Amino acid sequence: MHNKQFIRMDTCGKNDRLINHYKNCGFNYLGMKKLKNTSQLQSHYHNANVCFFEIAL
Repeated sequence: MHNKQFIRMDTCGKNDRLINHYKNCGFNYLGMKKLKNTSQLQSHYHNANVCFFEIAL
């Protein structure tokens, strides 16, 4: 094993249906934050709000 404790993921925007889907799958919704240092990412990530999730393994 790689001794991991969580799976973490994110999704852009405030998509309530997707947030609820991930929560129904057991992920904890950690909130929304604005991405920083996006110059190396695709343009749809620039100035984006991102929802963060995690689930314990």
